[in-house]
Amino acid sequence: MLRFLPEAIMDLTFRPIKRYLLYFSMTLLAWANCITLFAQVKFSTIVNEKQPSLDDVVQVEYTVENAKTVDKIEMPSFINFRVVQGPIQSNGMSYMNGVLSQYKSISFILQPLLKGRLVVPGSTAIIDGKAMKSESVAILVSNSGRGAGSGNVSPGLSRMFPQVKPEVEEEYILKPGESMTEKIKDNLFVKTDVNKTTCYEGEPIMATFKLFSRLKSESKVLKRPSLNGFSVFDMVEPEANLPTVQSIKGRLFNAHLIRQTQLFPLQAGTFIIDPVELDNTVKFIRTKSRERGSLNPMEQFLEEFSNEGVRGEVEEHTFSLASKPVTITVKPLPVVNKPASFNGAVGKFTMQADVKNKMVNVGEEFSLQVKIEGKGNFTVINAPQVLLPESMEGYDPAVKENVDKSVYPLSGY
Repeated sequence: MLRFLPEAIMDLTFRPIKRYLLYFSMTLLAWANCITLFAQVKFSTIVNEKQPSLDDVVQVEYTVENAKTVDKIEMPSFINFRVVQGPIQSNGMSYMNGVLSQYKSISFILQPLLKGRLVVPGSTAIIDGKAMKSESVAILVSNSGRGAGSGNVSPGLSRMFPQVKPEVEEEYILKPGESMTEKIKDNLFVKTDVNKTTCYEGEPIMATFKLFSRLKSESKVLKRPSLNGFSVFDMVEPEANLPTVQSIKGRLFNAHLIRQTQLFPLQAGTFIIDPVELDNTVKFIRTKSRERGSLNPMEQFLEEFSNEGVRGEVEEHTFSLASKPVTITVKPLPVVNKPASFNGAVGKFTMQADVKNKMVNVGEEFSLQVKIEGKGNFTVINAPQVLLPESMEGYDPAVKENVDKSVYPLSGY
């Protein structure tokens, strides 16, 4: 039985999600009754350095301002950049010249891989129910030296904050009239990912089973997937792996590894990787409605923007969850030019033979080492047979094997 117990589940007081807020002075709060004007909605791409060098890193921030709802911000495909850090989410608000502004953003730290004119792509998001896209930004990357722009990001920035990681905004609050079923459907699911769906006999496939969650949930495995037709080698121990944060369609999820394995098909044909089934217990807080007329504009905004002081009844729901089955098509190995001694080992291998002492006397013993090394289906490789001349006498060989099952494909000697 595999149990997923994220740290947040243990906190039955349901402490609100951590957010980044600008705190207002008492004077500003006293003016709250007069604040009725909000700025217009904007979706921007902000790059801090437009003339970096290959040695620099660039910070890009996709910011939505003054939106009532932001369903998702898509993670762009950063061509010609390496993502050093991100995505990192943040929220905030400000008050200036009688205008109250709020924002939500995701940011990345990028390392340019080429010199010349590169384009930092824009992002798309569903904002107030409508699709919007931020602009792309062009930068000019020089060969070396500090950029001429105004940014102050240095190559060591990512090392300054080694513990910083994006936080998942858990959706554990049910507002009046909100559907619990839809909340679970959008924020809790299990997936089976394979790196290929078509292969040859003996060619490895990597299958990963993960639970993705944005809820306060506890899950246990009811049924492990059937893997008939394959030799199976588990790559990791799930209990030893902490949840990671993964972005799916612009939304951050806690990703819990259920199982990761290498599958070697034993014969040609069509095979099904059955679903993994989980039993799940999810906890929500069902909030009670408040009279909007009793709140001033600032209080209304703060109540919508932050979950501080959430009040309501705790609801607990139990249900089953399963991944979708995956079909694998296995093709037969080619028969043309197939060696008569072929035993089914598919991969890339080398074989070497060596003796330490190449000059010996009659009757003197010496050692011969034959080593097969590489990556692939080691399971069907036997110790090599050595044919000795009639003038030599051989002893029983000692066989040593070292295969790393934690890497894909199997690697060793």
